[in-house]
Amino acid sequence: MPRTEEQNQALRAATRERVTRSALRLFASHGYAATSVRDIAREAGLSTGVLYRHYPTKEALFAELVTQGATGLQHAARAFDTASSPEEAVRGFTEGVLADLRSDAGFGEFFQLMTQAFTLPDPPDEVRELIRQHIALVGAIEGLVERGQRAGCFRDGDPKELATCYFAAVGGLAALPRNAAFTLPTTDVLVGFLTGDDR
Repeated sequence: MPRTEEQNQALRAATRERVTRSALRLFASHGYAATSVRDIAREAGLSTGVLYRHYPTKEALFAELVTQGATGLQHAARAFDTASSPEEAVRGFTEGVLADLRSDAGFGEFFQLMTQAFTLPDPPDEVRELIRQHIALVGAIEGLVERGQRAGCFRDGDPKELATCYFAAVGGLAALPRNAAFTLPTTDVLVGFLTGDDR
């Protein structure tokens, strides 16, 4: 019995997901330049022909991952811009990041991919958009810090400096290797960069 169109679409979506997860893992661990299409296909358990049916080039696959990263940054920046409670917004974002890192949901790999993308000498449009969204996110955190300071829930200090320290701490956690020495801090420790609490 032939598959229905819905079944075909589900199969294509599942295959694309396997390819993007495998590519993300390899780009993060070996670097974009050192990862071949053959490596990605092997990691995904597919033939290179199947991979090429979904992504015509390694660049197209990289561009899709970078676009996903840019979209995620854009959503986070919007959430910060529209948050009614600065502390709750930072706490919610921090809890989400820590949950992703605990579950190995790909946040660390995405962060490493973004870091690699930022260093490309002649970045494609997708990377330029990623950089724009990264700048917007840091600006949104800075605005959140200013609002939190006015409300009396965030510590005094230069909002840009505080936002940079917070974001560097989150990014640093994403970049650290997961080994026996790795310990995730609590939400309170990370949010404490901004609130000044040392609970």
